[in-house]
Amino acid sequence: MRRVVLTVAALSLGALLGPAPSAATAATPAAAAGSAPAATTAAAGSAATAGRSVSTATAERSASAATAATRGSRAVKAPTGQEADGAARQAAWFARRLRADPVHVSDQIPFAHPRSAASRFAAQAARTGVPTYVLVVPFQTALDARELLGAVHRKVDRKGLYVVVDGTSGDQLEAAAYGVSVPAEDAARAAGWEMPSDATALDVFTRFVDVVRQSGARAAARASEAEERRLVDEKRPEPFYTTRGDRSVSSGVAGALAGGVPLLVLAVGCTVCRRHRGHGRGFLGYGVPLVCAIGAAVLVHSGAVAFAQGEKAVPSARPTAHDLQLRADRVAEGLRRAPVYQDPESPAALDGRHLTAVRERLSALEVPARLVVLPALADEDESGGDADLFLQRLHETLGEDGLYILAGGDGFDGFDVTVANYGVKLAAKELDDYGDWIRYGPEDSDEEPALGRRITALARHVEDVPQGPPGRPEDAGRVDEPADTSLPPVDSGAYRPAAGGAAGLVLAGWGALAARRRIREGTGLTASLPRIPAAWAVPEAGGRDAPARPRRRWLRRTAGRELNELAAAFAAAEGGLDKAARGHVWACLDAAVLLLDRQGDGRIDADADRGDLAAALALVRAGRAALGGSGRQAVRRRLCSVNPLHGTYEPAGRAAGCAACRAAAAGPDRARGLLLPGTDGAPVPYRESPGPLGLAATSEVRHLIDHVRERFHVSDVSG
Repeated sequence: MRRVVLTVAALSLGALLGPAPSAATAATPAAAAGSAPAATTAAAGSAATAGRSVSTATAERSASAATAATRGSRAVKAPTGQEADGAARQAAWFARRLRADPVHVSDQIPFAHPRSAASRFAAQAARTGVPTYVLVVPFQTALDARELLGAVHRKVDRKGLYVVVDGTSGDQLEAAAYGVSVPAEDAARAAGWEMPSDATALDVFTRFVDVVRQSGARAAARASEAEERRLVDEKRPEPFYTTRGDRSVSSGVAGALAGGVPLLVLAVGCTVCRRHRGHGRGFLGYGVPLVCAIGAAVLVHSGAVAFAQGEKAVPSARPTAHDLQLRADRVAEGLRRAPVYQDPESPAALDGRHLTAVRERLSALEVPARLVVLPALADEDESGGDADLFLQRLHETLGEDGLYILAGGDGFDGFDVTVANYGVKLAAKELDDYGDWIRYGPEDSDEEPALGRRITALARHVEDVPQGPPGRPEDAGRVDEPADTSLPPVDSGAYRPAAGGAAGLVLAGWGALAARRRIREGTGLTASLPRIPAAWAVPEAGGRDAPARPRRRWLRRTAGRELNELAAAFAAAEGGLDKAARGHVWACLDAAVLLLDRQGDGRIDADADRGDLAAALALVRAGRAALGGSGRQAVRRRLCSVNPLHGTYEPAGRAAGCAACRAAAAGPDRARGLLLPGTDGAPVPYRESPGPLGLAATSEVRHLIDHVRERFHVSDVSG
């Protein structure tokens, strides 16, 4: 949008001034046409053609077209020479500044680049290797940089590299080499196309210096490549700086990683230990995943801090009080010499007879009146673009009462006239009622701005204002301090809430998985029971001895023997059992036979694996324990959660193991859980094995029986 405004403004200016044979008239439309990148105005046109002559011819045709477009509405006046006089006055001002110091930073942009920061531009200018003269000016002044450079060079009359930089944003950079061999125009093009939108004027100038130090061929190739990337490939450079909003997002992401990754590592590590080391208390136990989690936390935090250190905050100008006072001092000094002061950094808006008429008219007033013409009134100046605030500062600096009149503009839409009455006895309401034509200028864009006629009309209005109390404008306040663009530490702001949220999610997921596992284990506290170094754990009365890692041969032999014993005992005691006990024992026998003798030949199958053998043995021992009690007690009994081969136990509160395992848990020794082959053949806790004891996910005997029957599609026939 800014480019469109520039183009329209430049064409409008050409239409108002009319055709002229000078380079100034041709340069304005050329600047607008070539201002798409943040680079040179006429330089962009010259790079697109064979040389500067083609660019100038194109610009002249554009100016002629713009002039012709306005002839239908009004006659075009011949040039009077006033415009040339204004440009010469501007060039002479800058020439005097550059002869005193080769780097001049305007005092009108303290909140973009204050005068006190001129040394930074000087340091970069020294790298060019040739005499370099730099003007850092407001955006409006940089629009006509090509014409300005030529005029300034003629006034300075020294060989060297001349550069004009838009100090407000760096959107405009114009360079010309006079008597030195450097690729000025190609370097300006490359800097404009290569720089991101958040680059400052100093950034653009630094990149310009980097390119201008290269050979002409290399600079031209670099400019063409950058232009092609932007226009053809539509690839915009990555931003230079990180905003506070971006840092807040980065802090949130870093916090989420710092809070979630270590706990995730710990959860995965504990799961791996649980699968491969019994209940997670093998060699080093949970120490390895804990160390890994701590290491992950350190790595994530260190990585986030290192990444944040590579980010740069948006530069924030911190002008000194002296920087903020410079322009007011300059204007006040000028007003002490004459009642009309026009900014010398811009072409004079009042020249010749217009200036003379305004001076005479203001001097003829019975009250003191002073006029200040500032074409560059913008957010980056000491008043923040506020006319009342500027006039208040000017009055404080000058220290004299009177009518202070400001014709302030933004370089595009002419001038807005503001009047402030300090101590003059005029009626405030009537004084302020000087009309929109004087205040804002003509509504018709084709009408001549006629600032001189507007000020003359204002003087006539002042003569008609009745007397009143001495004027005292309301306090205009102070300009707002620049927004804080410094970046807070990455571990501040959203870091802790995000870390807590991520940690909470991981813990919730971990807890859900643990709850699911505990549900599968019934009321089991298997994982919390300690381990004993002995190979056997002594079961309670009616139970059996069992190793923690039984071999297949032992399981086959023991299961076959105890199955026969149970069958014989059941046959002998069947008449003395109640119906519930008899049904329960029969169900245990039936399920055990299904696991051991699928062939039905009265022998244990040769291919029976350790999971089936262990489940069958657990069922046989559960049936043997049920022979000595009532049916209700038999159904309530559970398999030992530490090692189901120990037999069953009577549930009591939250106890999860047989009496021997509970005794071991309370003592210095530790109970050893049953390990069975996992899916990969490695020993794992039986709950995680693919056998019936793992898949049944319960310590209740009846549930294990139901699981076995469902596996073999057998109905309950215990009757």
